[in-house]
Amino acid sequence: MNDPAVGAPLEKLGLRMPPKDRLSPQALGDWQKAEIAKWWPMIKAANVKVD
Repeated sequence: MNDPAVGAPLEKLGLRMPPKDRLSPQALGDWQKAEIAKWWPMIKAANVKVD
């Protein structure tokens, strides 16, 4: 994602690139954990199932 050859086409498609300090594996893992903690209770409460 730090490579302009990768990031530039994605930005043209509308992807907003996070700041470089948030592109590390640790930062990605932290973000994923936060998203799971945020959305899992709502998914469980709604009884969402994946077929």
